[in-house]
Amino acid sequence: MKIGIVTDSTADLPSYLIEQHEIHVVPTILVLEGKEYADGIGISREEFYNRLPSLQTPPTTAAPSIGDFATPYETLLTSGCDHVISIHAASQLTTIVNVARQAAKEFPRKSHLH
Repeated sequence: MKIGIVTDSTADLPSYLIEQHEIHVVPTILVLEGKEYADGIGISREEFYNRLPSLQTPPTTAAPSIGDFATPYETLLTSGCDHVISIHAASQLTTIVNVARQAAKEFPRKSHLH
């Protein structure tokens, strides 16, 4: 049985683990002074931390869309995975897991959230 793994960028996994285990990482959204950036794509961690001291308002985050999770689920399942495990922080800390759960409904009995 082949299992695919999905998480989001708040997991902050090292790139060698992502590559070694072929983990799909969905970027969270960082909001800096009204502008949205995809974590790790639209803005690097280094750039984020460099800009942090000069921000006029504190940065916030937003959850990725349902489609942002559904895409890697579908990719993994159509490329030979029997199941997808999606691992996220607790729902008490973030709404990301709830969005991932909504996306997983499109793949009943094939996707599992933790």
